Amino acid sequence: MNLIKERLHRKNVLVVFDDMDEREQLEALMGERCWFGDGSKIIVVTKNKHLLTEVEVDGILHAFRETRPSKDYEELSEKVVDYCEGLPLALKILGFHLSTRDKAGWKIDIAHWRNIPHDDIQAKLRVSLDALDVDASEIFLDIACFFVGKDKDYVADIVAARYGCHPEVAFRALIGRSLITINNSLWMHDIV
Repeated sequence: MNLIKERLHRKNVLVVFDDMDEREQLEALMGERCWFGDGSKIIVVTKNKHLLTEVEVDGILHAFRETRPSKDYEELSEKVVDYCEGLPLALKILGFHLSTRDKAGWKIDIAHWRNIPHDDIQAKLRVSLDALDVDASEIFLDIACFFVGKDKDYVADIVAARYGCHPEVAFRALIGRSLITINNSLWMHDIV
């Protein structure tokens, strides 16, 4: 790590850290901000949205490559956001895909995705699922098959009894990877 510090110290650089999952992993590579010169840009690509809240982030690039969609696309953008139902990974993938399409293309794609989910989203979600430990992966499958819409405490009791672990740890891992949401009950996006 000293090599990174020595080579990049006081230089303006663009650094992309792709597929970061753990804070320790990112901190080991990124080190201190003083390692990089003023004006340097550090881009972190992650499926773990909590990672960005754990490290100091100056800004987050929005989907569709803009901070707001143009007036012509506001209604269509709202449809995409509704379809993604808070799944950041889906929004990122669809936003990137749609950024090069015209309005007619947006309408066609949105109608198509309502029936058949986008392949890239399915592939990325699979990677996210594969990165879970065995217990969290099994708990996810149990939730998907039996507990969508069920009371969180009810499911937590079953998970604790079946796996002998603290369910909140697994729930946090699944929420962090956008695989489930919890609002007194457990929910899963239709795309998942």
